[in-house]
Formats: sequence, C-alpha cells, structure tokens
Amino acid sequence: MRPPVQISSPVFLKFAKELYCLRYALPCIVIWTVYLVAFWPGLMSPDSIAQWDQVLQTSFSNNYPAFHTLTNWLITRIWLSPAAIATTQIICLSYVFSLTIHELGLWGIGTRLRALITAVFCLSPVNGMMVISLWKDVPYTCAMLGLFIIVLRIVRTEGRWLRTAPGMVTLWLALLLVSLFRHNGLPLVGVFLVITLLVWRSVCFKQLIRVSVNWMLVFIIITGPVYRLIGVAPMAKFFARQNVMHQIGAMISHGVIGSRSDLNYLALIEPIEDWTKYYNCYSLNVLIYNEHVQHQFIESHPDQLVDIWKRSILRHPDVLLEHQKCVTSMLWQISEPVSKDGRLYTTELKIVENDFNLQTQSLWPRVHDIIYDVVNLSHRPNLIWFVWRPAFYLYGLLLCVGLAAIRTKNIKVLQVALPAVLNSIVWLAVITTQDFRFQYPVYVMALIAPALIFVRQPPSQT
Repeated sequence: MRPPVQISSPVFLKFAKELYCLRYALPCIVIWTVYLVAFWPGLMSPDSIAQWDQVLQTSFSNNYPAFHTLTNWLITRIWLSPAAIATTQIICLSYVFSLTIHELGLWGIGTRLRALITAVFCLSPVNGMMVISLWKDVPYTCAMLGLFIIVLRIVRTEGRWLRTAPGMVTLWLALLLVSLFRHNGLPLVGVFLVITLLVWRSVCFKQLIRVSVNWMLVFIIITGPVYRLIGVAPMAKFFARQNVMHQIGAMISHGVIGSRSDLNYLALIEPIEDWTKYYNCYSLNVLIYNEHVQHQFIESHPDQLVDIWKRSILRHPDVLLEHQKCVTSMLWQISEPVSKDGRLYTTELKIVENDFNLQTQSLWPRVHDIIYDVVNLSHRPNLIWFVWRPAFYLYGLLLCVGLAAIRTKNIKVLQVALPAVLNSIVWLAVITTQDFRFQYPVYVMALIAPALIFVRQPPSQT
C-alpha cells in the first residue's frame, strides 16, 4: 500500500511556496474583474475590431502581429467572446506582477512596501482600463514586465541564474514573446541581447549565445514556415510604409517637394491638397486612413514612394527633424501640447461601432458610471500629464533605478531600466501617433520601480 503524502514533503512545500508567491495576484484579479464587469465584455478600438474579424474568419494578416491574433483565436476556442480575451489578460498581467513583487522580496524589500506597491498597481485606473482593452499592447506589456523581472534576477544573482536551465528558458520565452506580440519588439530584443552579452560576457557568455541562437531560430520558424503553412498574409506594403507616408506628408506640408513627376506620383495616392489638409505631425491616422487614399496603388508601386522619401529627407533634414520632434513628443515631453491636435490617445471607453453587433453591455452600470467619470476626469489637461503622459513615468523609473544603483554601489543595477529605455528608443524611430499604449510597458515598470530605492544591501542571491 502506497504511504500517504506527508505534509512536510519537499514537493508539497515547493507547491505551497509557489502559491504563496502568487498572493499578490489575487487583489489585481478581483479589482480588474470589477472593471471587466462594468465595461462588459471589454474595450475594443478599430484595431481590436479588425483583429476580431480575422478571428471570426480564421483568416490572418501580419498587419497586426499575427501571433497576437492567433493567440486570440486560440483563447476564443474555449469561449467565443471578447471577455475571454480580457479575462486571460487580467490573469496574465496579475500573475507576472505577482512574480515581480516576489522578486522584490528577494531584493530585501519589506512586506509593507510591497503591499503598498500592490495597492497602487491594482487600483490604478490606467491598469484597470488597459487590461480589459483588446490590444496587442497588453500581452506585449506582460512579456516586457517578465523581461523586467528577469533583469532584476540576473543583477541580483550576478548573472549566475542565467547559467541554469530555468534561467535560460525563461529568458528565451520572454524574448520570443516580446518579439512576436509587437513588430517593434524585434529590434528591441536584438539590442537587448547585444547589451546583455556585453555586460555579462564574463559570467554566462555561452548561455546567452545559446539563448540568442534559439530565440532567432524559433522566431524565424514561426514567422516563416509556420505563418505560410496556416496562410498568414504578409504585412501590406502601405502598412509597412506608414512612417514613410507620414514624413512625406511633412515634406509636402512644408512645400519642399517641387518635382512635378514626384507630385504627380503622390497625387495618384491621394490629391496633393489632401496631403496638406490631412497632415498632422502628432498622428498619421487621418492622412493615410481617409476615403481618398489609394492603398492598392501603393501596393503595386511602393518603390517610387520610398525613393521620394529618401531624396526628401536627405535634402531637407530640418523638416524631418521638426516632424520627429513633434511626433515623438509623447516620449519625452511631460506636459500636454497646447494644440488639441496633440492630445494623447489613451483608451477607448467602450466598444467602437462595428458590424458584429458587439457593444458595451455593462453588468454593473453604477460602477461603470463611476469609473467612466474618473477616467474622463483624468483626461483633463491639468491631470493627464500625471495620469497618462508616459514621459513622466519614464523619468521616474530612470530616477529610481539610478538611486538604487547608487544605494547598492553597483553600476549593473542600471540594466534594470534597459527594457523601458529600449522600448522608448525604438519608438523614437517608428512612432506615428501620440498613443499611450505604445509606452504602457514603461508605465507598469515605473509603478514598481520606486521600491528599488529602498533595496537592502546585499540582496538575497538565492
């Protein structure tokens, strides 16, 4: 007869310890479920609706990261509702956040401070609204927060954790998800690996090379043969050239494109007067998503568009610089621009109009109205810089990590800010619209970073 399992057995104790580590997820799950019930079955923008259409049609395009759309398709095999996706996002972000708080405990951060960070994180209306929004930015943020934890553990263990199989697999998985959930994740991961190799080459060079090679191989396999096998349509040429069109719009608006042949070509995309009329340095949406734009023409004649763009930016770098200063202001400017055209996109407060009969049907109308009023209040110019402007949180994160490096007398602690910094740098090059969700990973890291100011020396290396 098999002896009964002893309560003190190592397996039971390990399982109990893992459950105890996840206790910080519970308040997040409870509070964010209230948001979901209030805004049932979740929040959806035009992008969300476009991906929902792909899920229903089982026809995928890489305009929006196909991996994310496929993830949504897989989730909805269990329950065909936007709420299924929102619920999954709530669980995932709560889980990764709980692991982060557990890691902070190993850094010597006290229980009260970790409880305070948990309260702020769970009660933040930004997190409450974002986590129920059906955007690729939410799973991407989960992956980025996972990368944040990994860097914390690498620094705490002086790189030795990466010598272990769990360390290598965890890093590989985080890098793969970051690079697949958003198109801008690929260059971020590449630069992250190079810097990590340089910093920790004397400790775990071979392990990092192995992780890098395996990440690259699996990424290529998924986005190549696997996507072709399931019929994922490649990214449309006009979609891939959004930045190019936005910057050409700046050139036309400033009147610096004088070639008749160039103007004739651009007029075939949309009338020249519309290039000027619809150009807005803060957002490209109206410029390239209006009824006059001939997307199919761009698909069949993309090379000349790029050629005009190259010649224009080389001849008029001052126009390009002015444009980039404007479109990237969300990343570095704390205050809200005076012009209403520069107002920040935050979250949808409903499901936008669509052809699928999806609409917000609150299961708790009274709470819906309270949250709705609070979020609207946060959009006021005197409050939005503090609640939604990501530059404030980026600077706060850098300050906290810098103080932690000074406190611990360890310059390698600065690497903790690397995921947030790289996310911001990549957006400096590719951002096209003032949209908070692009920097949502920075926001969640910044809410946690103040705990690092109080790190004890030396942190636990277990």
